[in-house]
Amino acid sequence: TGFVDPADEGASVKWLAPEAFRGAGALLLKKNCRRFVNELGTRKTVSDAIVKDGFLAGGYHSAFIVLNDASREIFDIPGIYLKKKFLVQYDSAEEAAVAMGCKAEDLVETLEKYSAWQDDVPKPTRPTLFTKQDKLYVGRVSPSVHYTMGGLRINTEANVVYQANGMPIGRLWAAGEATGGLHGENRLAGNGLLDNIVFGRIAGRNAARNYRGLIFGSDPSRRHTLEGSEFKEKHQR
Repeated sequence: TGFVDPADEGASVKWLAPEAFRGAGALLLKKNCRRFVNELGTRKTVSDAIVKDGFLAGGYHSAFIVLNDASREIFDIPGIYLKKKFLVQYDSAEEAAVAMGCKAEDLVETLEKYSAWQDDVPKPTRPTLFTKQDKLYVGRVSPSVHYTMGGLRINTEANVVYQANGMPIGRLWAAGEATGGLHGENRLAGNGLLDNIVFGRIAGRNAARNYRGLIFGSDPSRRHTLEGSEFKEKHQR
């Protein structure tokens, strides 16, 4: 998800609202301040629920995200998010409800039922509990694209392969968001970096080996004898 910028609600480029907020116990609420999804669900599940049950903000399907100080102890709010008012602090649930446009009693009931495990939206674990006396941090989030998972098919050596038969395409390697098939429908947090590092190194290593083979041929001893202008001449050819 990405934040809906209160200074430019229709902006197509958004700041990331990391799922670590939800992992730290943040709630997602509808316009009426009621929960509608397991906040610890997969990105696809949460995004689909926001589109189905959320509200429009700046033309984008959105939901309120609500944190408290206990959430911040698990995953703190970056200062720039507060400065840009992506998340705004309120001293009580009643004050937050006014800003959110819902009834204060509805928001209080949501928080109390959630913390008592008595609400209607299942959630297997609740990292943070809320009270109506908590300071709340409220923003609006919308599903957004920040990592693509479809692309070129590769093998374990990072060779790009033909879709039809899986055979490698000569001297073509790829890694990262240019490739597809590694993460399925839902990429786990952090695995994008792992993907880039692991397959980036494999692709770079194999491309370098291929390049050295083109220049030096099959005689590995020559790799240390071509220097200066001779190497430059060979390289240019």
